[in-house]
Amino acid sequence: LPPAGPNGGEGLRSAAILVHDAAGRTVRQFGPRLSAPGEHAWEWDGRDAQGRALPAGIWYYLVTVDGRQALRGSVALIR
Repeated sequence: LPPAGPNGGEGLRSAAILVHDAAGRTVRQFGPRLSAPGEHAWEWDGRDAQGRALPAGIWYYLVTVDGRQALRGSVALIR
């Protein structure tokens, strides 16, 4: 996570990750959770919010920090 403000790495940040399908529908959400600035790892098991295994393919993610888009990308799910 980036620093909390102009004073550097002080304070906690609210971070969340949304996983979307190709149509833009959210299939899974992680967080928000409070974290200190720095590097963090999140693990996705390839399941939707109801615990169902999703099919292989390309899935898209959006990372938000303090409610603002921080990063987006894609991941290949291989079964």
